[in-house]
Amino acid sequence: SDKIEYSILDNKQINSIENKFDIIIEGWSFGHLVVQDNETRAQTIQMLIKETTKRADKVVFIETMGTNVESANPPGEKLAQFYHALVDNGFKEYIIETDYKFSNHKEAGRIMGGFFGDSMKDDIIQRKLEIIKEYTGIWIYN
Repeated sequence: SDKIEYSILDNKQINSIENKFDIIIEGWSFGHLVVQDNETRAQTIQMLIKETTKRADKVVFIETMGTNVESANPPGEKLAQFYHALVDNGFKEYIIETDYKFSNHKEAGRIMGGFFGDSMKDDIIQRKLEIIKEYTGIWIYN
């Protein structure tokens, strides 16, 4: 369609996008790059912000604020640095609850453990959780 365009590329190559867009939506992707990038994290964060905001009238970032936790917080200092930089660069932050509901704690442990690992699986089963709390951060620039 001439009204929508999807692009898939390595996050580190975002500066290779030449077009200007009405909106760019990123979900659960830049956070992984920020966590992995130790030596140049601050530069990577600024590059991601700069390259997206100059290519779109509106930018939406969607990232985790914690799974199987009691309150919304960045899971780790590296993501906290990223999220603070978004706000410092004009993004408005919204936090929503995105809980998972399962029919029983064994199903919850199996499914959540399959994605998040044995530690989460064991915690869910031990506490007999059927509802797994999760928080999602949404940062909007426009």
